[in-house]
Amino acid sequence: MVKYKLDSYVKFAFGPRWGRNRSSRGLTMIKREKTAVEAAVHPYKTRSGGATVTVFVPYDCRNHCPFCVNKEEYADMTGFSLEAICQSIRKMDALTPYCDFVFTGGEPLANLKSLQVMLDQVSDTHKVYINTTLPVSREQSEEEVLAFLKKNAGKITCLNISRHMQHYVEESNDQMLARLPVRFRINCVLYKKYPKDQLIPFMERFRKVHAPSIQFRFDYTETTLENLYDEPHDQILRDLKQVACYTGLDGCRMRCGFHFRYKDLELVYHKTLPYSTIVEKDPEDGKTYAILYDILIKQNGRIDSDWDGTVMDVDAYAHCKFEPYDLNGWNGYRPVRWRKKKKPCWVRNPARRCEGKGVLPCSTPFVIMGKNPEAG
Repeated sequence: MVKYKLDSYVKFAFGPRWGRNRSSRGLTMIKREKTAVEAAVHPYKTRSGGATVTVFVPYDCRNHCPFCVNKEEYADMTGFSLEAICQSIRKMDALTPYCDFVFTGGEPLANLKSLQVMLDQVSDTHKVYINTTLPVSREQSEEEVLAFLKKNAGKITCLNISRHMQHYVEESNDQMLARLPVRFRINCVLYKKYPKDQLIPFMERFRKVHAPSIQFRFDYTETTLENLYDEPHDQILRDLKQVACYTGLDGCRMRCGFHFRYKDLELVYHKTLPYSTIVEKDPEDGKTYAILYDILIKQNGRIDSDWDGTVMDVDAYAHCKFEPYDLNGWNGYRPVRWRKKKKPCWVRNPARRCEGKGVLPCSTPFVIMGKNPEAG
C-alpha cells in the first residue's frame, strides 16, 4: 500500500504556508486502493455535521451522457424500493441531523410524486441539493415542475442543473431558468475534447437568464491524487484562465475548486477524486480512521460509505469521531490586468474588480502570501 505524507500533499496543493496552521500536520494519508475489509477495521471519522448523504432516486432519466457511471445501475431496477430509501433517509436524518442531502439519479424530477415522498423524510435542519436536467415532457409540463419547486422552496437549498457544451441532455427552455423559485447553479462537465472556443458563448448564454454561477467539472473518473491539484498540466484550468478572472482556490483532502469571475458570473472549476474515503492516523489519539466525506443511499435503500459499493457499518457510524471540515481557501492579493491599463493593479479582493465589462482575463498565479509583493 502506497503512503503519502500529508504535509507534502497539501504543500503541493496550496503552497508551504498551509502546514503552519494545520492541526493535522504530520498525518500519514494512505492512498486509496482500500478494500471493504480495510474500511471495516477502522473506526469512522467525518466532518462536523456529518458526511454528505447522496440519495439515488429509484427511477431513471432519459439521457445517455457518456461520462455518467450511474446509467448502468438503472438497466435492471430489480429491488429498487422507494420505501427502503425513505427508511434509510430517516435513519441518516436521526444520526446526523445537520448533514447535507443530495438527490441524484437517474433524474430526481422525473417523478415528482416520489421525490416529494423522499423530501418529506428530510428534516428542515438539513441543506438539500437536487442534481437535475430540469426535464419537461408531455407527461410533465413546465408549470407542474415550477409548482413543485415553489411548494418545496423552503426546503430546497439549490438545484444543480446539468447543461453541457456538447448537447448530451434533453434540455428545457432556457427561459424556464429565469422563472425558477429556488436558487440554482449550472453544472457543466468539460468532457474530453470539449469545444473550448465555446466557453464564452456558453457563459453568455446563462448570463442572459441571470444564472448566479456555473460549475465546470473535470471528469472525475480521470482524477487521481497526483493530478487533483496539478495546475501546470491542467488544460481546462489554462483555458479558463484565458477567458475569466482567476480569484482563488479552495479544497480539502479529496476535492478542490478553482474560482473565477466572468463579468457578473461566478465560476468554479471543480475536481474530485472518484472515491471519498481517506485513511489517516490521528496524532492526538494514535488511532487510524476511515474519514468519510460521502455516504450513499442506493436505489434499494442500502447505505454505502463510498462510491465503490463499500457497505457502511451504520452502528459504527453512530459512534464516529467528528472533526472540523478541512476545506481551506485563500483570497489574498493578486494582479488583475485591465483593458485600459497595461500595469498590473494589486487589489485586496479581485472578485470585486472583476465585475462589469472592463475586465481582461487574468492568468497570473494566485499569491498566497496575503500582501502586495511590490510593497515588500
